[in-house]
Amino acid sequence: MIGKKLVITVFCLLFFVGFSVSDSLALSWFQKTTINSDRSGTITLFYSASNSDIKGADTYKLLPFTEDKIRAVYSSENNKVESVKVTKKNDSSFVSVVLSFKNIVTLNSSQGFSNVKPTWYRNGDSTVFMYKVDGNSESDNNIKASCTFELPTNEIMRTNGFKKNDNSISLQIQPESIKNGYVIYAVFKNIAGDTKNETTAGNDKKEEESGGCGLFGIEMPLIFGFGMLLLRRRIKK
Repeated sequence: MIGKKLVITVFCLLFFVGFSVSDSLALSWFQKTTINSDRSGTITLFYSASNSDIKGADTYKLLPFTEDKIRAVYSSENNKVESVKVTKKNDSSFVSVVLSFKNIVTLNSSQGFSNVKPTWYRNGDSTVFMYKVDGNSESDNNIKASCTFELPTNEIMRTNGFKKNDNSISLQIQPESIKNGYVIYAVFKNIAGDTKNETTAGNDKKEEESGGCGLFGIEMPLIFGFGMLLLRRRIKK
């Protein structure tokens, strides 16, 4: 527990120092999500903006900047805010939030994650995890954003993110992706003892697989291209 608190403290210090050196600080946002084998887990959020942009409001660009608002926005029956820290330094406000969740699939039960659509389901001997985020038209064009997911696995087979190690993926999110929406996914070997076949809350697995942002939608062009290649070879023969 001490080690975990030390890591979070050091990361906060690096985050604050790293972005305070700029005179024209852009809106910055970072999310680290750790998911356990039972789909519970923790999320650590770091974000910041200049006080001249916030103008004393409790919310800026859909992000809460006061402790009361932060707890109200990110809390739900599924999500519990464990700690909040709001720091003002060099004409900017920095926020760090640590929260726990019972099930990643129902993360969107709180207002702060209402634009998120997490998906988790078994497909044969593998598990598919997708984290889809709807677009935010209020986002800044110069926002600096990234996310990291630590998964309960030692073998990630496919991902559209950057594979940091055997159980971790990350994604640098471009401003246009935040405005239009984005998705990060990973396919990994089934976890021992995980027999549930749960998908996004309120949606059927088949709907997710056939959707444009689903895994099937991502792989469909590759399958079609391979089929056309075989057809051309047969015609030539």
